[in-house]
Order: sequence, then structure tokens, then C-alpha cells
Amino acid sequence: MFALLTAIAAETQHGCYKRVHKAGYNGPVFLYTVGMEHTGHHFWSSLFENSDVQTNFPSVSYASNVSSANTVVTFVHPFGCVQKASSSHAEQLARAFRNDIEASQQSPGSRTRMLWIKSGSYPSGGNHDPAFTPLQAFSSLAARTPPNWQAIERARVKRKGKGAEETLFHASPDINALAVAAELAKVDLRFVILLRKTSETVYTFTTQRLNVLARHCQIMLEQLRSLSSHYYTCSPYGPYGDWTPRVSRFIKTRVNASLYANKFHKSTRHDSDYLKLKGLSLQQRAIYERYEACHTSVGSLCKPHDGL
Repeated sequence: MFALLTAIAAETQHGCYKRVHKAGYNGPVFLYTVGMEHTGHHFWSSLFENSDVQTNFPSVSYASNVSSANTVVTFVHPFGCVQKASSSHAEQLARAFRNDIEASQQSPGSRTRMLWIKSGSYPSGGNHDPAFTPLQAFSSLAARTPPNWQAIERARVKRKGKGAEETLFHASPDINALAVAAELAKVDLRFVILLRKTSETVYTFTTQRLNVLARHCQIMLEQLRSLSSHYYTCSPYGPYGDWTPRVSRFIKTRVNASLYANKFHKSTRHDSDYLKLKGLSLQQRAIYERYEACHTSVGSLCKPHDGL
């Protein structure tokens, strides 16, 4: 299993995604947050998905069409790169972008400056009953995921305290497909890359967990490398800082310090991470270092003026 994942990750690094250059379009910004699990997706969702969003951000709308568009769910192929979205998928997403722009402009005096797209982390997924066939499980996952989730991995695992095996599926977003569709629709799509100390993104230091993180980090890194750097800026995990006004300008939406402090709640379950790192086997240490190197490479994509 370890050798297979390493081989797939190596091929992913050679380039599976079409290079996308960002054109300058006027109009509202579509925002999508990009990052590994535990890097702050729930915090960003708490800002823009709650019922008080119109009070806090009157210029923000929810991109419901893009967020809920139907998808062709593809999966990690054992003999090559992650399968890419089809041209029909790009057209479908482009229509969703156009529909969200139209919907945001229907209200008289509309001041929409940013549309929030429901975002997924790398990886995301869920557990499914072992009686499910792969097709049934894929369909179940597809029915409740954003339109751009692309990669699905299947693994047989034993849940703690249970004797029976379950089938675990992991999906990753496809931000390359989103970017292709945005250019097709001639809209301004932007990404905020969420960064955090690598060890704080692991949580469960098992061989399987480390392998999954290393694999999906490579998917995220390759997708980001396929995009023009004008698409993204970076945001570290933590309290309000000097970088926050820069991110606010990038997304055309001001996030003030008091609201940020009210919404941000730092996770405290990583106090013993250093002990878990010390207890890794040689194989686990090698996988963790591979993941850490990938995560560092993601951070290196940030621009010097990001101040990170």
C-alpha cells in the first residue's frame, strides 16, 4: 500500500493538470479556501455561512449554484494520475458561475463584492457501510459534496473498538477544474491558501493517516502549481494579525479584528503532538517527513509580501 501511494504521488508531481492563467475580470470575487484538514476551513465557514452573514458582510453572497452543482465524481486511478474533470464538467461549472453572478445582481441596489463557495479540505470524505458497493459509496459521497471534489481513495480500515472493517473514502477538491470553469465563465475566482504547522494538521499519527495526508497534499500542491500565482494569497492559522488586512483586500471583503476574535477559536488538542512525533516508527517518520516536505512546498508558493 505504501509503495503504491508513493508511486501515485510521484506521478502526480510530474503534472496532471492543465496550466491556467488568470485573466483580469471586473465584478464580484468568488472565494474558495484551500488547505489540508485542520487548517481553518471551519473558521472561514463560520464567517460566511452563518445566518448573520448579511449583518456582518452585507456585500457577501453565497455562491449556491457553484456550491451545489452536480458533479462527475472521479477517483484515484491505480495506474496513473488523478482523472481530470471533463469538458462537459467545466461547462457545467461555468454555467453555475454565471448563474450565481446573475442571482447576485437581481436585487435592486445590489452591493455584492464577494461570493463564497462552500469549500472542502484536502482530504475530505466519510465512512460508509461495508455492504455498500464502490458505486453506491461513490454516489452517496457525490450527493453531499461540492461540485469540484475530484479524487476518491478507498481503504479498508478497522475502526477503534470495532471488530468489523469499514470502507473509508477520501475525496479532494479540484481547484484546477474550478479555475478552468471560472476562465470559461469570465469571472474573478480567487483562492486563500490556509497554512498551519504541519504536525497540527495530523491529529491521528497512524501509518494510514500519514499516508492519506501525504497523498492528498501532493494532489493539492500539484493543483496549486498549475495555477497562475495571481489566483491566490496565503493565510496562516492563528489570531488576527498583520496579514489579515492584506487578505481582506484580496477578497474585497473587510474582516475586522473584533469579528475575527469572536469567530476564531484555536484548537487545543495538539499539546502532545511532540510526544506523538517522538513515538513514530521509522516508516511512519519517513511518511511524515514526506508530508511535511510537501506542506512546506505549499507554503513556499506564498508571495514575499504575504509576510509569512
